[in-house]
Amino acid sequence: MLLSLLVLGAIAIILNYIDVLPASPTSWYVVGGMVAILTAAVMATRYR
Repeated sequence: MLLSLLVLGAIAIILNYIDVLPASPTSWYVVGGMVAILTAAVMATRYR
Protein backbone atom coordinates (compact mmCIF):
# COMPACT_ATOMS: atom_id res chain seq x y z
CA MET A 1 0.00 0.00 0.00
CA LEU A 2 2.76 2.40 0.95
CA LEU A 3 4.78 1.84 -2.19
CA SER A 4 1.72 1.91 -4.42
CA LEU A 5 0.65 5.32 -3.04
CA LEU A 6 4.14 6.68 -3.59
CA VAL A 7 4.29 5.41 -7.17
CA LEU A 8 0.71 6.47 -7.95
CA GLY A 9 1.39 10.00 -6.72
CA ALA A 10 4.54 10.32 -8.78
CA ILE A 11 2.84 8.94 -11.89
CA ALA A 12 -0.08 11.35 -11.50
CA ILE A 13 2.28 14.33 -11.33
CA ILE A 14 4.41 13.16 -14.26
CA LEU A 15 1.41 12.37 -16.49
CA ASN A 16 -0.07 15.77 -15.68
CA TYR A 17 2.96 17.59 -17.00
CA ILE A 18 3.20 15.59 -20.22
CA ASP A 19 -0.49 16.27 -20.99
CA VAL A 20 -1.70 12.66 -20.96
CA LEU A 21 -4.49 13.01 -18.40
CA PRO A 22 -7.83 14.54 -19.37
CA ALA A 23 -8.02 18.33 -18.85
CA SER A 24 -4.33 18.49 -18.00
CA PRO A 25 -2.27 20.38 -17.05
CA THR A 26 -4.25 21.35 -14.01
CA SER A 27 -3.20 21.83 -10.43
CA TRP A 28 -5.70 19.27 -9.11
CA TYR A 29 -3.63 16.38 -10.43
CA VAL A 30 -0.58 17.82 -8.71
CA VAL A 31 -2.52 18.22 -5.46
CA GLY A 32 -3.77 14.63 -5.69
CA GLY A 33 -0.27 13.35 -6.38
CA MET A 34 1.19 15.30 -3.49
CA VAL A 35 -1.53 14.03 -1.14
CA ALA A 36 -0.77 10.45 -2.18
CA ILE A 37 2.98 10.97 -1.65
CA LEU A 38 2.40 12.68 1.70
CA THR A 39 0.10 9.87 2.81
CA ALA A 40 2.80 7.33 1.89
CA ALA A 41 5.35 9.31 3.91
CA VAL A 42 3.06 9.38 6.95
CA MET A 43 2.43 5.66 6.58
CA ALA A 44 6.18 5.03 6.36
CA THR A 45 6.85 6.83 9.63
CA ARG A 46 4.10 4.90 11.43
CA TYR A 47 5.00 1.48 10.00
CA ARG A 48 5.96 -1.12 12.62
